[in-house]
Amino acid sequence: MKLSISNIAWNNGYEQDEIFGVLRERRVRGVEVAPTKLWPDWVGAEASAARSARKLLSDAGFQVPALQAILYGKPELEVFAANDLVRKTLAHIEMVAAIAQGLGARVLVFGSPKNRNRGTLSDQRVRECALDFFRTAGDACAKHGTCLGLEPNPEEYGCNFVTHWYEAAELVDAIAHPGVGLHLDTACIRLAGDDPADAVRSCAGKIAHFHISEPQLSHFTSPEVDHRAVGRALEETGYTGWVSIEMRRQEPAVEQVADAVDLIRDWYPVN
Repeated sequence: MKLSISNIAWNNGYEQDEIFGVLRERRVRGVEVAPTKLWPDWVGAEASAARSARKLLSDAGFQVPALQAILYGKPELEVFAANDLVRKTLAHIEMVAAIAQGLGARVLVFGSPKNRNRGTLSDQRVRECALDFFRTAGDACAKHGTCLGLEPNPEEYGCNFVTHWYEAAELVDAIAHPGVGLHLDTACIRLAGDDPADAVRSCAGKIAHFHISEPQLSHFTSPEVDHRAVGRALEETGYTGWVSIEMRRQEPAVEQVADAVDLIRDWYPVN
C-alpha cells in the first residue's frame, strides 16, 4: 500500500511548503488533489495548468494518485436531472478527467452526495438513469486514462443514493465499465452503520482507491473507526493501491498533519 494525503488538510503558500517537508520526512509519496484548492472556483482549471502543477508536485517529491471534490462549488450539476443538465454534469466530469490526466492521477473520487439527489424518482427510474449516467461518465474517464471511483455516502452527509458500500459494489458490477470503479471511505462506511473492515474483505480485488477518514473529516486522535482492523483487512486481502488520508484543515495545521500521518503509519501497513 502507498500512502497519500488530500490537500484539503492545509492552505497553499508557506504552510504548504512546511507540510510538504513534514510529508517527505514521513515518507508520504502522494498528494491527492481537490481541484479547487489549486484553481479556486475552477478558474484556470485546464489540462495545461494540470501538467504544470504535476511538475511542481513531482519536483517536491509527490505523485497525484487521485482527485476528489470533483463537483465542489457546482451545486447546479446533477446526476438525476433534465437531459441538458445531465449533459453539463458529464461535460464537467470529462473536463476533470482531462485535468486528472494532466496531473497523472488515475482515479476521480465521485462522492458529491447532494449532486446525486434522487428526488422522487422511482427505484426503477433511478437505476436506469444511474446506469446510463455512469457508463457515459466512464467513457469520458477512460478516454483520459482515468477511472471514476464511485463512493458510497451516508445519509448523514446528505446522501440518498448509494449510501452503503454493498450498494456501491453492486452498482459498479452492474455498470461493468473499465472507466468506473469502487472507492471506499472508512468514515462513510462507519456512518452508514457498517463495518469498514468487513467491507474491505467483501470487496477484495474490486477497490480502485481508498480513503482513510473519520466522521466529518475530523482528526484521528479519538477515532470512531477501528483503523487497525481496517489496515489488517487491506493487508490480508492483498490491496496494493493507494490509501489516502482525508481530513479537513485544523489548527495548527502542520502539527495536525504530522500527527495524523504518524497515527496512520502505526495503523496501516503502508510503504
